[in-house]
Amino acid sequence: MDCVTRAPRFSMGIPIFWRRRGDATWSDAVSVNVSRSGVLVRAEESPFMGAEVELIFGLSWHPDQAAQLADLICHGRIVRADASQLNGRVFAATIDSYAFIRQDEARAGVSV
Repeated sequence: MDCVTRAPRFSMGIPIFWRRRGDATWSDAVSVNVSRSGVLVRAEESPFMGAEVELIFGLSWHPDQAAQLADLICHGRIVRADASQLNGRVFAATIDSYAFIRQDEARAGVSV
């Protein structure tokens, strides 16, 4: 029997902007946990299964952080969506690619 090792997950409540690929509008969310292969997100709404998404992890958004910190933009797709959670919906997205972007690019909603 083959055993597939699941990537370790790290609990992190990081602010996130997310949108369906091609959409102009970003939505706010918070990460629940993250691994090298994906992220679990808590949001007020969730995209449909299989949707391609862009996510910006707000690594520099803390008011005490230096302005030189970068944010992380990821591209992936939705692999799980659950509306039955308390305090909002959760969805899981793969992290298929990522890039670091400057704080001003992230706030402007730049897509890479």
